[in-house]
Amino acid sequence: MSSQPPSSQDTPISQDTPSTTPSSFTPSPPSAKFIAEPFYFDEKNTGEQIDSFVLNGEKYRRFEKLGEGAFGAVYKVVSENRRVFAGKLIKVQEDDDEHSGYSRVKNEIKIFDLLRSVEHANVLQSKKYGMMEHSIDGFHKHILIFPLLGPSLSETLDDAMVDDHKYKKDRNSTAAPAMAFKTSIVREFAQQIAKGMAFLQKYHVLHLDLKLDNLCFANVEPDISYLFHKRSISFITMKHSAIKIVDFGQAQISHHPKANKLFHATTYRCPELLLGLPYSEVSDVWPFGVLMIEMYCGERLFQSDAKEKRICEAWTFRNIQSVMGEKVTKELWMEARLEASPELRGSVRNDSVPGDATLPLFTELKRNEEADLLFKCAKRALTINWHDRPTFQQLLQDPYLSGTTDE
Repeated sequence: MSSQPPSSQDTPISQDTPSTTPSSFTPSPPSAKFIAEPFYFDEKNTGEQIDSFVLNGEKYRRFEKLGEGAFGAVYKVVSENRRVFAGKLIKVQEDDDEHSGYSRVKNEIKIFDLLRSVEHANVLQSKKYGMMEHSIDGFHKHILIFPLLGPSLSETLDDAMVDDHKYKKDRNSTAAPAMAFKTSIVREFAQQIAKGMAFLQKYHVLHLDLKLDNLCFANVEPDISYLFHKRSISFITMKHSAIKIVDFGQAQISHHPKANKLFHATTYRCPELLLGLPYSEVSDVWPFGVLMIEMYCGERLFQSDAKEKRICEAWTFRNIQSVMGEKVTKELWMEARLEASPELRGSVRNDSVPGDATLPLFTELKRNEEADLLFKCAKRALTINWHDRPTFQQLLQDPYLSGTTDE
């Protein structure tokens, strides 16, 4: 791995395809969990086996951990015919009983059963699920088997920020590290996400946890490279840009809407859920709008830097109104007062406290007019009045998502 010499032109730029040529760089190979795997397992190119388990009469070997959350962990697993998969195991929590494992995977199983006879290129499908013959220490017997995917967009962005910091530091640049996906790549991602979500909603499935962490490259090794700029924002591009929507742990069937403050990470949560109202088919459209801007800017749209504000629903709600330059109307507040759950609304109030003044306004985030279509589409998705927010099917008619002309 080596980087090319820096460009002789290091003047600030405002777009990701400048007239001057930026330094290009191929990052170091991905961590072990994302090294390209052959279709069949290569005994000479792997880590140490942890243990093995039997699922539906077939033996699998368990290797390194690929990822971990509060309730589960994902490992690389290899079947008897040496095919490589990802296996999601459910952690045993304090006070769990024999039924707790199933209760934590039943949502995903229900969704996969519903979609078993249909497929979409941008939606992850389970290959197999069931109960292992014997439990693995620390986990319930339930396991879900998936195709092995590449890194998430969140991990890709985080890794790129580290490399950009090093690039600028090595060149004595005073510019802060700044990384985002190339504008043309953002459009490809947005089109894929919108199509995948429209497919899910066709079958009445709401994801309810759409975020950069839950968007993964379909190719185990997407072949990522960087376009570095010494004094301004740098960009991420790749040869293989196909992505999949993953993690249906919070997904719901839209026939039975309910209010739940746990849907969506706080800074991706739509106004109606922050107010304690039930979700609807447009509740996933809001975080899609957030994602579009985050992929373009490389920064969280409504998240404050201050730790005490970062996961606070009240501050997220204030930041939404401040960044978007729009207030929740009296009519919407009245609807929330009459129909929402006060407990789920938590600390969100109709107060006069302004949002975080350090966050840029939505209108200030656009680097140049070439992103006009992107921002117009994102603004539609980020319609605060949920009654006026478009569905994914409607949003797919937007020129930014339906057209093929480069911005």
